[in-house]
Amino acid sequence: KKKKKKNNNNNNNNKLFFCCYCNIDSVLFVCVRGKNRSIQNRNRIESLYLEFFAEKMFQDKNLRISQKLQQIKEEVKQGFRDPRDPFGPIPSNELFHLLTGESEQTLQLGMLVTVEVKSISSGGVKCAFSNGLDAFIPADKISFELANKMMSLRDKYADDYQNPECRQERKKEISNAIGEERWINARIIAIDKDRFSVKLSCLPDDMG
Repeated sequence: KKKKKKNNNNNNNNKLFFCCYCNIDSVLFVCVRGKNRSIQNRNRIESLYLEFFAEKMFQDKNLRISQKLQQIKEEVKQGFRDPRDPFGPIPSNELFHLLTGESEQTLQLGMLVTVEVKSISSGGVKCAFSNGLDAFIPADKISFELANKMMSLRDKYADDYQNPECRQERKKEISNAIGEERWINARIIAIDKDRFSVKLSCLPDDMG
């Protein structure tokens, strides 16, 4: 006589197998398989009676794994979805603070600061704060005398600031005005947090 096959709630090919290996500390591994080694309907994981398994583990090994099993079940159902919130762009103010360490209290318009001279160009003086933040003093913000000389050069070269001779003369005048100074006291007149740059002025009207 042929043996009668046992009736199952689910077809053997589609049966879900839930395997857990437990030690004293934690659940180490969970494996869920279905037809063709994939889960076509992740909601079928609900058919697993995890509460009974958790209770059995508590009785036999004094392990509390109910919450862990629920977490694993949710991971399987959602395809191991990342539970963290999607990463979005950081606001410029926050990014500026993270990268420079400066805040609204430590860096603000009108503040008197001391910066280090890094280089001189035909447009002005490139400086840096002690934390590396870039700063710039335009040529017309160094002194009134230098501002007048820049006006004369502008007229001389008919506003052609790209003229090599004009650029050379402007740089020379700026270098003479700065002299051997390596550190300059100046006033903050603008802060560009998107470009991580601060605009400064040494004019008496701004320094007073």
